[in-house]
Amino acid sequence: MNLPSTIAQYRIVSKLGEGGMGEVWRATDTKLNRDIAIKVLPPAFARDSDRLRRFVQEAQAAASLSHPNIVAVYDAGESDGIAYLVTELLEGEALRVRLTPGPLAIRKAVDYAAQVALGLAAAHAKRIVHRDIKPENLFVTREGPVKILDFGLAKVSSATAVEGTSAPTAFLETTPGVVLGTVGYMSPEQVRGAVVGHRSDIFSLGAVLYEMLAGRRAFEGESAADIMSAIIKEDPPQLPAGVPALVTAIVRRCLEKNPEERFESARDLAFALQSISGESGPAAALQSAPAPRRALWRAALAVLVIAAIAGAWILAKRTGQSEPLQFSQVTFRRGLISGARFANDGKNIIYSAAWDGKPAELFITQQGSPESRPLGIRDAHVVAISRTGEMALILSPRAGFWLIPTAGTLARMPVSGGAPREIAENVAYADWSPDGTQLAVVRQLAGGQVLEYPMGKALYESPGVIFGPKISPRGDMVAFLESGIADTTATIVVVDLNRKKRILHTITSALGFTWSPDGTEIRFSGWEAGNNSSIKAIDLKGNVRVILGLPGMYGLMDGAPDGRLLLMLDSFVAGMYFGRLGSAAETDLYWHDNSVVRDLSPDGKQVLFSEGAAAATPDWATYMRGTGGSPAVRLGVGMATAFSRDGKWAMLNPTAPRAQLIAFPTRAGSTQALTADEISHVAGRWLNDGTRIVFVGSESGHRLRYYVQESPAVPPRPISSENIVFDRYSDPIVISPDGKSLAAAIDGKGIQLMAIEGGEPQPIPGTAEHAPLAWCRDGGILIYRPGEIPAQVVRADPKTGGQRPWKELVPPDRTALGLLGPIRIAADCESYAYTAQYDPSRLFVVNGAR
Repeated sequence: MNLPSTIAQYRIVSKLGEGGMGEVWRATDTKLNRDIAIKVLPPAFARDSDRLRRFVQEAQAAASLSHPNIVAVYDAGESDGIAYLVTELLEGEALRVRLTPGPLAIRKAVDYAAQVALGLAAAHAKRIVHRDIKPENLFVTREGPVKILDFGLAKVSSATAVEGTSAPTAFLETTPGVVLGTVGYMSPEQVRGAVVGHRSDIFSLGAVLYEMLAGRRAFEGESAADIMSAIIKEDPPQLPAGVPALVTAIVRRCLEKNPEERFESARDLAFALQSISGESGPAAALQSAPAPRRALWRAALAVLVIAAIAGAWILAKRTGQSEPLQFSQVTFRRGLISGARFANDGKNIIYSAAWDGKPAELFITQQGSPESRPLGIRDAHVVAISRTGEMALILSPRAGFWLIPTAGTLARMPVSGGAPREIAENVAYADWSPDGTQLAVVRQLAGGQVLEYPMGKALYESPGVIFGPKISPRGDMVAFLESGIADTTATIVVVDLNRKKRILHTITSALGFTWSPDGTEIRFSGWEAGNNSSIKAIDLKGNVRVILGLPGMYGLMDGAPDGRLLLMLDSFVAGMYFGRLGSAAETDLYWHDNSVVRDLSPDGKQVLFSEGAAAATPDWATYMRGTGGSPAVRLGVGMATAFSRDGKWAMLNPTAPRAQLIAFPTRAGSTQALTADEISHVAGRWLNDGTRIVFVGSESGHRLRYYVQESPAVPPRPISSENIVFDRYSDPIVISPDGKSLAAAIDGKGIQLMAIEGGEPQPIPGTAEHAPLAWCRDGGILIYRPGEIPAQVVRADPKTGGQRPWKELVPPDRTALGLLGPIRIAADCESYAYTAQYDPSRLFVVNGAR
């Protein structure tokens, strides 16, 4: 078929494939500037009333569904006699292609089937039966999710209300006696031409699962008639001996001839498949072949879950628990959770999550249920739920680090539904009073943060960072975590309504806290050695006891009145990517599980990076590695900040408070101290002369600012105000090619150029939300908006502020991508490296903790 170059607003690019329902083309949406797939029904087919009806039916059925395992439909219409259907553009391959070499690994087959079952459950909830589930209509994306395609044979029936609405859906019933479907995957009732229900899809999925496991079809014959006879009368051959009995039993139940004897619902089938995917013993055969890097976090997460439950059980025995602790998994999808709370009824759990690479939104679920229901609120972080059933939300929070959101708009919204009502700006946290009438909030100010309780009344001010707060059950105290600008530790602080402050405890790396139900203790989680954590309790006198120790990083999100704890298991991993301008190819240079890029050599041939997490216990470790992929060389302990201009030295910060910056040789040689003062150092960089350095730090009673250090024997000289915006983990120190100026982000004022030797700062127009990344040799400055995914790096003219695109940075896998950065760009402004930090997480409820 010869298509015009454009159909409606879609510019045709290339053909992707064709089938009985038309052709599929790759195209560009010129209005939204995104790549899409467009299925077209040629004019000759459009004159076929049955084909046209099925084409329209596919558009209507698929468009009514929104699920990560169902292809998303964007648009449908008709242009110059051509009917078209616009969907998301999928990168990957059909399951049929995956099956060509032979059977899949058992674990992979079970995972694919579970995903398809979840997609079918969503369709069945809308009274839509697909009726043509087969490997050709299942698409395995490069990012991992399996997508259900082609609803051209779907049956959409009117029935009871769906999702709370009484409006009936369209009735597009099949005439009894007409056989629709694909031979080999049809259910017995389809073969007979009888009316089909949702269990027909379960049969078809069972046939697909059988084929994934056996490498052959469940029902075969020399002719279509033979195959249909086998479907009605015969059972498929035995699955290979290595398939676990539990998997075999699930396949057999899916393929029961009588629909009533199959799984009651696709949701039940999905639950059964998910339940066995982590079995040990006989099910160990579910282990698949070695996974690619982008899937390693999934395996790591599963191991942590199993180890955590076992470890908690052993600890419970050792600490005198009368019964083992009970862990109940609450969430099961792939992605990043940013906040979770028990609802006021004690049964429901409301959480914020970005699943399957989609934007973050609010969900509600119950302990014991594998399913979650979206609340229709996107880009919102839940921070508190009152006893009267009102949520406190932070809308559009700016980029944060794991459990730590940054300020956004505070809003309140009933758990029962409705739209959020905005009530305050620049709020990072909030908590409800016991009676649900007042809010305690943490506001972001230019000089630090302030705790207000009730809202509008300052209770405590900090030049650093306040995490929390949590109001005591009696409403007479507020507990929170506080840390300095350059510190990695946090202190548990309690302040009463008369502003009397008590410091109870210091935590090396805090992961969350809550009050005990009776208000006599504060329960908190902290990061221990390696990737381990513990849940502890501290009373108001400062006495600490251990509740349980856990392998893995568990954040304590909330506590219920009955003593249950809501935990979030987080499995940090970070990929480190290197590329060059003008090339789409990037090299993944990850070394261990948390590779954080810190600098690139001026020629772009070496990357300086630091490793955190378990591989660097008990502190950060710094490495150097060739960008071509040569093995990494370990330089020393500490967080790296920069290469010297000749590449012979690397500057490290041991990260402890008041630690001094140190120069480590990249070849033979001895370390050298670069500073000797009482400043908390964050990051530094050598000036062009190779002897002086510029660093960011904070003195006692002061906030962060820039300093110039002539030598360790000379006191450093501050060269900036104290309203700079600088993230110790992400931001570079950007110095001009001539070494005379630096570019810095100033709170509320954008990027300013500061002379090293002093003088009035010069602002760059139009950079209010940007941060600098590099100063190119031709005078242009590369900037970006921190927290933006993908990162849109642009080149700015320092005099006029004029901007033009430089490069969009984003890794190939976005699922559970929590943060993109640090980003480092070489002096030639041609080479770049960045870290993609993944935070795959799951929620658990713990019963029996004391």
